[in-house]
Amino acid sequence: MVVKAQTYIEEIEVTINKRMPEKVPCPRCRKTMLTTVVRERSTTQIVISVLLCLGILILWPCALMVWRDQNMMDYHHVCSNCYMRITTFNPRKSNKKAQ
Repeated sequence: MVVKAQTYIEEIEVTINKRMPEKVPCPRCRKTMLTTVVRERSTTQIVISVLLCLGILILWPCALMVWRDQNMMDYHHVCSNCYMRITTFNPRKSNKKAQ
């Protein structure tokens, strides 16, 4: 008789509204640890910067401002133990919900 072992990862709803590391439970390793925050340029940020660079040559300084804007980036909270992405914080979306 062969018995297959099944593992279930419970769904944990994590709400992080910060750009800084947060102490949250990881659904995979089930440890409560301080997350590691990884910044990544969002698709919106890249598209707007490219359009400003290519569109009108006078507006290229605006493209640099969009490229460096911290509010346009996505912040991924990753478990420090197993490196699973727990959640993504996007300042633009959280500002719209607060208003």
